[in-house]
Amino acid sequence: MARRVIVHAGAMKSGTTSLQHALYAHRDHLTDLGILVPGKTWRDQADAAPRKGAGDRP
Repeated sequence: MARRVIVHAGAMKSGTTSLQHALYAHRDHLTDLGILVPGKTWRDQADAAPRKGAGDRP
């Protein structure tokens, strides 16, 4: 079973803001479950995304 799942809910203007608001509204509970919900700003979200390095597998 995967230990990490990254959700990219879709392109801008496709209803993703509603999903982001719902996740952020339950951020504390999700954190208790071990689920990371990055901050509200684009920078917070970009900083939380993993970076693919030269040694990483595809």
